[in-house]
Amino acid sequence: MKRLIDFSTISLTLLLLSTSGVKALENEFKPEASRSTFNGVLVAQAEQDSQFVTVEPGHATTGKLSIIEENGKQYIEFDNSFRTGKGPDVEIILHKNQSIPLNIKAENYVTIAPIKSFTGVQLYEIPEGIDLNNYGSLGIWCKEFNITFAYAQL
Repeated sequence: MKRLIDFSTISLTLLLLSTSGVKALENEFKPEASRSTFNGVLVAQAEQDSQFVTVEPGHATTGKLSIIEENGKQYIEFDNSFRTGKGPDVEIILHKNQSIPLNIKAENYVTIAPIKSFTGVQLYEIPEGIDLNNYGSLGIWCKEFNITFAYAQL
């Protein structure tokens, strides 16, 4: 009978310890609501202008972008609600105008990088020498077919 009590006490103690350990881990690894992958300083985020606007209906795009700065470098960050249609040779571009037409001209944009993912949070470094004041919007653009999926004003 004594062994049964000892075993029950040990089992109950282990159960309590494991439950409190799980709670501690949940609290320690809870993601921040505003910055899920990058702890940069927020440089600019327009309330409405940072929302993506779909240009090509077959590639509906949602989500927001922020311009952030850390260690003297600027980055474009898409939030966790970012979603766009898939396509070949899709690039992240900066365009001179505040809105981007379906088809663009070479003299009106600069490429930042190929798209990393068609969904979720992602970060793109703005290359040195690019002044964001010279651009009105950021675009999701398919180079192969010269089709703008979406844009967001800067």
